[in-house]
This record gives sequence, C-alpha cells and structure tokens, in this order.
Amino acid sequence: MNYSSSSKTKAQILVVENQIYFTRYDQLVTEEPLEIRLTFPKQTIAVTMRTPGNDFDLAAGFLYSEGIIKNREDIEKISYCVDPEIDGEQLQNIVNVTLKSELKPS
Repeated sequence: MNYSSSSKTKAQILVVENQIYFTRYDQLVTEEPLEIRLTFPKQTIAVTMRTPGNDFDLAAGFLYSEGIIKNREDIEKISYCVDPEIDGEQLQNIVNVTLKSELKPS
C-alpha cells in the first residue's frame, strides 16, 4: 500500500441492547477524495471517492478505463502532490500523473 494514512478510523458508537444504552469503540472505513491530475497538460482528470490505499494503482486504472492510456508503459511517473500551497493533509489526496511525452490526452 502506498498511502501513509489509515483506511480505518476509530469511532465511539452508541449501542442499545435490551433497552440498555452504552458506548464502545468500533472501526469505521475511511473514505476520502482522490484528485487525479495530469502534469502536462496540467489538468485535473477526475475527483473520486476512495478508501485510502493503492492510490497509484487506482489512478492508473482510472486512466486506462477512460482510454487516456493504453498500457502501463504510457505512464512516465505517478506521485503525490507536492504543492506547498495545499494543506499538508490534502497532499495525500492528490495524485500527479506524468504521461510519456508523445501522449497527448484529449
């Protein structure tokens, strides 16, 4: 997995059993947005919701399913965003994809 955050979040929940109320902790699946950007031409391709993890594979698969790439060799590089003007926590929610120079997405 190439994501540093957890795909689960600990949360306090209210439980009702036989008309008795109590709280306990449980694990919830985390869902966060993922912005997929091309570096050239610089553009956002999509924003999708996902459970954090395997973000680079998700981005590559999305580009393939949309016909932007034909195979894995069409991708030069995939990385997380490093834009200093974006909140640090959000950097892991943005993936930059650099395609081979001869590819010109429409």
